[in-house]
Amino acid sequence: MKRLKYFLGIAVLLGVSSQAMAVSCEVQYQAKRVKPDSHWYGTVNLPEFKSGTAKGDGADLKACEKDALGSVQTGGWQIISHKLK
Repeated sequence: MKRLKYFLGIAVLLGVSSQAMAVSCEVQYQAKRVKPDSHWYGTVNLPEFKSGTAKGDGADLKACEKDALGSVQTGGWQIISHKLK
């Protein structure tokens, strides 16, 4: 009976600790990138703007925020501002 209690106690602790490690978050962001346009005479750099919400996962809030914004930065976008929801 004691072994069963120890086994159940360890299983509960492992289950609780594994849930405590993962954090999910949503980040609102505003981003900008410069796109060269050669439609008219010469080449002109035109700014493009984008905003939205990105979701991420991580061990803590900082890692979660970095994961969420990493998906936005892949297309050459620079994050102007962001806010954790």
